[in-house]
Amino acid sequence: MSSKFAELTDEQDATLQAYAEWYGQGWQDQLRTDWMNAGSRAPVEWSHLQQLRNTHGPRWLSTYKSLTSLTK
Repeated sequence: MSSKFAELTDEQDATLQAYAEWYGQGWQDQLRTDWMNAGSRAPVEWSHLQQLRNTHGPRWLSTYKSLTSLTK
C-alpha cells in the first residue's frame, strides 16, 4: 500500500502515543489546536509533533486511526 506521507519515526510514533494518552478522547482536536498555537502543555517532546505538523499536517491527522483504541 502506497502513501503520500512518510512513515512515522519511532520517536514520532512514541510521542503521538504519549500525547494521546495524556489528553485521552479528543486528542486529535487538541493536537490541531496545539499546532495552531505552536505549543502544548503535554509532557512530550514537542519537536516531534512539530515535525509531524510540517511533514504530514492536519489532513493526515484526521485520517490517522491507529491510536483510536488508546482513548476509549
